[in-house]
Amino acid sequence: MIGLIFLLLAPTAFWLFFFLRRDRFQPEPAKAIISTFLWGMAVTFLAAALEYFFSFVSSLPFIYIFLVIGPVEEFSKYLVLRYHVYPKPEFNELNDGILYASVAALGFATLENFFYMKHFGASVIILRGIFSITGHVAFTVHIGMALAKKKMGMKSSVLGALVVASLLHGVYNYLLMSGNIFLIIIFLPYFFFLARYYFKLSKKMSLLSKAAAPKEVECSDS
Repeated sequence: MIGLIFLLLAPTAFWLFFFLRRDRFQPEPAKAIISTFLWGMAVTFLAAALEYFFSFVSSLPFIYIFLVIGPVEEFSKYLVLRYHVYPKPEFNELNDGILYASVAALGFATLENFFYMKHFGASVIILRGIFSITGHVAFTVHIGMALAKKKMGMKSSVLGALVVASLLHGVYNYLLMSGNIFLIIIFLPYFFFLARYYFKLSKKMSLLSKAAAPKEVECSDS
């Protein structure tokens, strides 16, 4: 049992360390990070309930993936960001959009991985710890960035970001679930495209955060 818990939480701990490392110049309160992670886990139940409710279209995989799974899961994470994170005074820079979106997605993916582990065995966690978490984070970061821009008075379309996140999510799932070997092969470059985009955006926003940080924070980091 301890081994299974470690297998489940090891990827989560790694990603959380990575997110917080990116946020070291103007760090967010630990309480806000923990609560966002827990709310990310909580809305997994909402997503599961909605997906079950609409399962009558699951016999049409394309429709179910693009009009149910993608939108439902991204909307669930949006609720955390819009109603738990957005009102916080600490949510005040672009990098926060990436950080909180990543943490909410991490909470969601962690509990989702737990359910997969219960149904399919511990072996699925190894791959899902890499692919699933990266995917969830790369989808939801669009929503987080849009909300951060809106909070800062910048031009932003939250609805557009939600649509983009849902489409990216849909493509990801469809490539994996299609059963078509050609589409499964395409999945790998698609995954690396998502990961590369996320890491480049994360690095860029972290540098902007560093530039805006008080001088004593920058000095203490060097």
